[in-house]
Amino acid sequence: MLRAVFCWEMGANYGHIAGFLPLYKELKQRGVDIWLIVREQKHVHLLGDDAIRQCLQAPSPKFNPQPRALHTFADLLAQIGYLNEQVLSHYVLDWCELILTLKPDWIISDPAPTAQLAARALGIPASLIGAGFILPPVQKFFPPHFSEFASSVNQLDEKILVTMNKVLALFKAEPFRNVGDLFNSSQQFLCSFEEQDHYGVRPDVNYWGALFDSSFGEPASWPANAECYTFAYLTPQVKNFEAAVD
Repeated sequence: MLRAVFCWEMGANYGHIAGFLPLYKELKQRGVDIWLIVREQKHVHLLGDDAIRQCLQAPSPKFNPQPRALHTFADLLAQIGYLNEQVLSHYVLDWCELILTLKPDWIISDPAPTAQLAARALGIPASLIGAGFILPPVQKFFPPHFSEFASSVNQLDEKILVTMNKVLALFKAEPFRNVGDLFNSSQQFLCSFEEQDHYGVRPDVNYWGALFDSSFGEPASWPANAECYTFAYLTPQVKNFEAAVD
């Protein structure tokens, strides 16, 4: 039986689990044995009892980062220790130990860059699923999250590449040629639409559409006299929340 491991490392709330639900159902129907290594376990029940029984807690980096402006995805990686060889090597080793106990044939991440790095170290095929924000169009450098951050590009990328390759060398794994190999060396499924791609339309990418499942949740009660309907997935912790609601 084919065994797959779904890995979720970054992000919060239930969107990543809920987004995986339709894929989980389809893979289970095809006889795939699925385990989960997730950041938060409180929403795993959405996948059913089998998922609860086959779910492990994702490791955390042994690292207390200083707050930093998140101008590119490189800043997000720096937040979890990707500038520190010792921190990252222990973090990857923790992921490797969890993955090895499961003996998977395939790793799916949304988003889990360190699981991707562990897959590279262990020689296990991996796939990435998610929206544009967590699958940036990257080659040598991560693009800015917003155009006003363009001056921040290339400040961390080379340092992160060096750190990742030092860790891969510990496992005698093939090094990355550039920082984008963290994403580009695995099969990607960009689960969004052109109009909703955070980085703009990518002409050479296949957009697979949104990940969602309509079989659960509460029906919306829309006003009868509205001209149009808009659904927004926001939390009060988001910066400029009130302005976005307005």
